[in-house]
Amino acid sequence: MTIPGIDADGHVLDNRDLIFRHLPESFKKREWWFTPRNTWDTTLEGKSGQAEVNVAEWLDALEKANVEKTVLFPTRLLNIGFVQERELAVALARAYNTYLYEEYLSVSPRFRGIAILPLQDVDEAVRELNRAVTELGMVAAMLPTHGPATRPMLGDPMFYPIYAEAERLGVPLCLHATVTNPSGPEIDPFERMIDSHMLIHPFGQMRQLTSLIFRGVLEEFPGLTIGSMEAGASWVPFFMERLDEEFNWRGAEEAPKVQRVPSEYFRNGRIYVCIEPEEALLSTVMGFVGEDWFMYASDYPHPDADFPESAHYLRGRTDLSEGQKEKLLRTNALRFYGLE
Repeated sequence: MTIPGIDADGHVLDNRDLIFRHLPESFKKREWWFTPRNTWDTTLEGKSGQAEVNVAEWLDALEKANVEKTVLFPTRLLNIGFVQERELAVALARAYNTYLYEEYLSVSPRFRGIAILPLQDVDEAVRELNRAVTELGMVAAMLPTHGPATRPMLGDPMFYPIYAEAERLGVPLCLHATVTNPSGPEIDPFERMIDSHMLIHPFGQMRQLTSLIFRGVLEEFPGLTIGSMEAGASWVPFFMERLDEEFNWRGAEEAPKVQRVPSEYFRNGRIYVCIEPEEALLSTVMGFVGEDWFMYASDYPHPDADFPESAHYLRGRTDLSEGQKEKLLRTNALRFYGLE
């Protein structure tokens, strides 16, 4: 019997005009959507990905993949961490979350939403997280891995009110990078997308997880769960051992809040990781870390996504047991997002 899937990380191609409807009038005349720095050709002149995907096309793709639900992240507004103006960041987060609810979540129960938060204003981020969960039915919120809004790093106590509210609401927080290069060469030195895309996702996860772990966030908020999105899983064992090595050397002095070796956070359900279906080391990684903390993600309709084929490929792997496949495709995501 084919295992019905849950997609832990799909995307909407944020519709500018529809989001504009929900912006305050003072921001509607701004041309903030595209900037001169956002010039990489992500679709290789239209050869990969899709310019637009509507609700009907998304639902058709879910049917073809035998995936029951997808949890939707933004695309362009993955860049929310780079917005300089606090008031604009707040307005964009509210407008996008309302757009996602009206255009997707209220249309079909097969769509579940990830809220974006204006980290530029922590008090407003807490209010928006509460609204997104309690009024719009979002199942998690996104933490960007890059941008001025993540300086200081996400382990800093200034972000603690957000973590406290997520813990109180019982929703996870999901780390997600962006590769549309809004930062420019002073932050991202690469000239081509192939270089940046190679590194920005896994390195972005490692940067912020290092901060969250060593600054003691997972000890301060024992009910908080973190997701690592769109970076694969093969880096995780290396990262775990590196964390433990540094902690054993300097942890007592420089990470005093941490009460266990950091690798345990990956083994006890505090950190979940989205996998790539074709990762050759996937079975080895699951054996090293544990089988209950890894999730399938489509990344559809992004240019590097191979959906619905990726779900069928994962089901057909011969190096994974049927029990492992069910956890990857379904059980773990249901638990992480509280969809059970």
